[in-house]
Amino acid sequence: MAQDFAINGTTLDYIMTGDWREAEVAKVLDGQTVHNRWRQHVWQTNVMDITEFDTLYALEGAKVTLTTTDHGDRNGDYVTYYNAELRSIASQHVSYNMESLRCEFLVRM
Repeated sequence: MAQDFAINGTTLDYIMTGDWREAEVAKVLDGQTVHNRWRQHVWQTNVMDITEFDTLYALEGAKVTLTTTDHGDRNGDYVTYYNAELRSIASQHVSYNMESLRCEFLVRM
């Protein structure tokens, strides 16, 4: 399987890392932590072409199909998650590029 980051079937060449963050709901008295069914996923890169950034920016706030690292095996093949929400995009505009890009998704497990 391909090791490419993609959104709605469009491969993004500049994305370098995909990181999963567990969302704790509550800790109970027996020491176990209850997790929400939704997980936060973050894409980051140092630099991205402005045309590829525009593709992402147009989808902010929308439900998307996300091909990225597997939550259970982050070093394995990439998998597709449906109905993920692109929560936010942050970046700095420098010349023809965007720098320090960070995209946050909310993915239902």
